[in-house]
Amino acid sequence: MDQEQNIDEWLLDDGIGTNLFGADTLVQLNSKGKKGRELEEYIEDIKESARVAIDQSIAILTPWFFSNMPQFYYQTTPRAEKVRDLHAVITGHIFESKQKLQLWNRHRTKTTFLAPGNDEQVFFDIAESVRHHKVTNGAMYTSNDRLLLISTFFTNDFSPVDRDNEKNKAKVIRAKDLLKGEDMPAVEDFIDNLDDQMVVHTTPERMARLYRLFHLAKDREDAVTHLVPDYFNEYARLDIAYKKMPIAKTLASLLYLFDRYEFQVNRCMFAEVNQHTGSPVTVFTFIFRHVDGQRVSSKMVPFLKLNKACKSLRWVDTDHFDSMWRRHGGPDIGDFSLNEINLIRSISVWSQIFLSKLNPYYYSEERVRKTFTRNPVILRKLVDLFKARFDPRQADSDKDLATQLVGEILECIGDISVRIEKDIFTESLNFIKHILKTNYFFPRKTGLSFRMDPNCINPEFYPNKPFGFFFMLGRGYRGFQVRFRDTARGGMRILMPRDASQYEASFAGLFDEVIGLSYAQQLKNKDIPEGGAKAILLLSPHADKETAALGAVDSILNLITTDPETGKLDSSIIDYFGQEENIYLGPDENCTNDLIEAFVRQANRRGYKYPNAFMSSKPGAGINHKEYGVTSEGVNVFLDNLLLELGIDPRKQSFTVKMTGGPDGDVAGNELKILNREYGDNAKVVAVADGFGAAYDPEGLNWPELLRLVRESKSIMEFNAEHLSSHEKAFVIPADTIENTRTRNNLYALAEADVFIPAGGRPYTVNSDTWQLFKKAGGGLTAKAVVEGANIFFTESARDRLQEEGMLMFKDSSANKCGVICSSFEILASLILSTEEFMDIKDVYVKQVLDKLRQKADNEAKVLLAEWRETGKSKNLVSLSLILSNVINRVTDLVAADLAKLSDEELRSPLNQHIVYSYIPDVLVERFKDRIFRDIPRSYLDAIISADTAARIVYAEGISWLQKLTDEDLVKTVRLYMVKEQQVEEMLTHLGQTDGPFAKEMAMILRKSGARALTQMERALT
Repeated sequence: MDQEQNIDEWLLDDGIGTNLFGADTLVQLNSKGKKGRELEEYIEDIKESARVAIDQSIAILTPWFFSNMPQFYYQTTPRAEKVRDLHAVITGHIFESKQKLQLWNRHRTKTTFLAPGNDEQVFFDIAESVRHHKVTNGAMYTSNDRLLLISTFFTNDFSPVDRDNEKNKAKVIRAKDLLKGEDMPAVEDFIDNLDDQMVVHTTPERMARLYRLFHLAKDREDAVTHLVPDYFNEYARLDIAYKKMPIAKTLASLLYLFDRYEFQVNRCMFAEVNQHTGSPVTVFTFIFRHVDGQRVSSKMVPFLKLNKACKSLRWVDTDHFDSMWRRHGGPDIGDFSLNEINLIRSISVWSQIFLSKLNPYYYSEERVRKTFTRNPVILRKLVDLFKARFDPRQADSDKDLATQLVGEILECIGDISVRIEKDIFTESLNFIKHILKTNYFFPRKTGLSFRMDPNCINPEFYPNKPFGFFFMLGRGYRGFQVRFRDTARGGMRILMPRDASQYEASFAGLFDEVIGLSYAQQLKNKDIPEGGAKAILLLSPHADKETAALGAVDSILNLITTDPETGKLDSSIIDYFGQEENIYLGPDENCTNDLIEAFVRQANRRGYKYPNAFMSSKPGAGINHKEYGVTSEGVNVFLDNLLLELGIDPRKQSFTVKMTGGPDGDVAGNELKILNREYGDNAKVVAVADGFGAAYDPEGLNWPELLRLVRESKSIMEFNAEHLSSHEKAFVIPADTIENTRTRNNLYALAEADVFIPAGGRPYTVNSDTWQLFKKAGGGLTAKAVVEGANIFFTESARDRLQEEGMLMFKDSSANKCGVICSSFEILASLILSTEEFMDIKDVYVKQVLDKLRQKADNEAKVLLAEWRETGKSKNLVSLSLILSNVINRVTDLVAADLAKLSDEELRSPLNQHIVYSYIPDVLVERFKDRIFRDIPRSYLDAIISADTAARIVYAEGISWLQKLTDEDLVKTVRLYMVKEQQVEEMLTHLGQTDGPFAKEMAMILRKSGARALTQMERALT
């Protein structure tokens, strides 16, 4: 130690230290520091020693460096960078002390790591160290003797290729020559979208390869891989192309995969193409060999596993579970593959969601994961049980094994002493036992999906059991699609939380929200063939919406797309459900027009039988809800009936309205337009609140300004305050402070108006705690009536309390039903028409659909108000709405079950044809009548007849008549009623040809009660 101090004591001399380091507080460890001549001689000696050492290093390392660096290095590295790299190798103690050096360029747009190449861990360390950088291209490669690793990462912003640079120009010319025969405009566009730095550091051959991989991957949601087995010596090359996969967040995972399957990487290159656009494609190229020296081929088992895992990585989250499949750095839980860990992740997500009903804090992601890692034996048995049920290579022969594993798992669970852990494994087993089919073994999946047996859910928490549901999980998303009938319709809602806290809140209630909305849809869909359904996709903060949504939808398509010849699913899918399923989606929150069209293209590309019917509200060959205001048309019909019930004739008298939902929203914006269209200045909108702000004016917000915001799709916060009245309480505010947000949040309740229309907002905004905000200090409520334009804005308890206080309410399942009815008619047309045929009749068809929507809304509003009055107002409108829906749905289900017994020929009876043709808009019947019974699926025809029959009878005769009948009597009565209804039509035709006395009166009686009277008479006789 003394000797070491003597060698370097001069560095700590106070004066010299200050000059060298700018510090005046260095400690003087040795007061006898060298000075003068002695110091100068000492420095010269050190310099000479250093020079000799450096000269020796240069003499040894320079020829080594230039003989061992791969050809790729010389082709892509400018001379100045070669000199810098060599200097770093010589002076950086990389070999002697196993140092890792990181160098940045002057603008910090490029960083280079130099490190020992024979240390496996250093590859991972470097890749992990750049995980949070925005890497646009780069490379990692070793010297030929694997002693040195050089890793270069570019983080520069996009800059187009400098065509004036001679070297770039030569590369581009050569790349184009290699791409002869390709679409040259596409080639030019591709080159224009290449980053200049990437071109500088690549070869023409690689540019051509990037072009081909880019065009293979840009329209696909799965990964593209391409193997060159004999690239050089024992090395193979694997190209992997992903859409929207950031380099920095993917590189380490890929290196871990190569390591897991015992492949040694010699070189990898990576680049983002179209990096500055909305759809970048990332291409990784790996030069690698197997550690035991065996030849890499496409049939080599380790490579098959690697290739499958690389493709799966596209849809697998990088999270706390990620380390569980690695060879290095993960928990010691046994040998689980990346796909098996993704299954375990799915089991964890399922358990968290459904056990949170017991206690959301006990069953957190961390607790579930730790439970799994502490019990690897049970975890392995769960995975083996799943494979015994669904691996197509072993499922037929392993039925006994599955039974045996269930017994073993139950025995293991019985031995667990901690109740929380016991619950976690019990729910995990419940999940696996109730899967009916899954795409886990599908080779080109874009996420995991599971078709679940609804018996898996706890009836204590979910008393309304659905027909079935799908559970989806992938990179950045979790979701469910729930439906209450085999043929069912409902929108896809995409939740996009801003931060982790919002995500956690949405995650805990994810299934509650989707099943609540789908059941509300079931009550709402009473007028149409489809039952209620809803899909909700929860995105992780900062996840890419398009990627996640397409991934989730594609995973469902895996489980419903059948072979057109055999009618069966892909051979990789074991199907315990055993029936063909057709799913019909629609738009909902954050499901934009571009996604709607993308879903249809995706269904078509996948070969789904009814691609145009897969998604409704298409902006072109569809009936876009926002464009035509279909939901709002129905909302306004209910409003019109309610105003008349309040004693207000809206076309003659003034009335006031308050709303949630902005002018830029579908329901709210269109309702504003319809209010002005139907009632003009008689309609005074006094308050509007949306996600960004609020406006209030007791004199009524200025109509021209409101309509401007609707036209321009702008938030209410952009209402020009100059257009407010002089009322002292009028205001416009953005929700940008705590106080303003509180004002915005409470405006819907505190502002006074005749009618409140919730046309936007989060579920259950009005609940058992907040309903009292509607109560005025002096007594009474701030609104006389509510027309629910938004779904589940009120809880049931809040509705009960408000109606007890005297508020009239039209429930969401009644008031906003026309959106889904419109979607149903759109899908009906899609089942029999091509896109061109639909566009040819679209204007006429839409007009006829809108007429049907308004009529169906008016039918329900009037029957509810009539029943309310006839019961002496003892039952409120919300209760009557529920009863109405349940009665119609009961009749529908019973009639559908009866129809299912008929042959196809029997279904085409004159009566059934009459029902179907009267339900379908006239233009379809007039021009395409021959296709209706030919092209529409049998299950859908059954649903049309049963649903339309039920709705027509209940709307005509009221709720109570059919409600009292037994199931057997009901079916017979309904069947007879439809016959008598046709007879009444014949009577009316005959009566219209006579001028006898009381002809008009008799016609009125026949229309009002003829079919019912004739039915009751014949039933009494039998």
